Amino acid sequence: MRRLVLASASASRLSILRSAGFDPEVVVADVSEDSLEGDTSHIVLELARRKAESVAASCNGALVIGCDSLLEVGTGTFGKPGTIEIARENWQRLRNTHATLMTGHWLIDTANARVANEVVETVVHFGSPTDEELGRYLETGESLKSAGGFTLEGFGAPFIERIEGDALNVMGFSPAALRRLLRELDISLEEVWPQGPASLR
Repeated sequence: MRRLVLASASASRLSILRSAGFDPEVVVADVSEDSLEGDTSHIVLELARRKAESVAASCNGALVIGCDSLLEVGTGTFGKPGTIEIARENWQRLRNTHATLMTGHWLIDTANARVANEVVETVVHFGSPTDEELGRYLETGESLKSAGGFTLEGFGAPFIERIEGDALNVMGFSPAALRRLLRELDISLEEVWPQGPASLR
């Protein structure tokens, strides 16, 4: 059985992995998110790499996965809003439009230093919340905790009309991408899946 380490403090990512039958150890990465330039895809992959590499040095023999998500809106990029005011401005731009949620996944096998990576993209179509609905939503504080200022599984769900692509990716992690990355490194799913279907009760 291979040890799997999630280089993230995200409760959502941990929940997704556990629900998919994995039992990762969490080691929170301490990396700078400043001074990054380029398109959204490049940024999320670079941040995922930094997170994975910062943790890998202390996890000999483990599989370390780092992730980062951003929302691409036209030519702009939305991360976590720093304030309610910014979240409100973001939502005013998101009303009745669509945007692409991108998550970079960076997997390191510290046993042999092999690396695999992928950016997963999911298109999110937003509804048009009223000012009153938006005000109540922003009061929850949820928008400050997620890339783009919304969640698919939380209070923001009524404002999401539909998605195109991997739904779990919108929540910050794609188990399907993890399987593809493992296969790229010649690692079977069973080697890191201690709670697979056979153990479900």
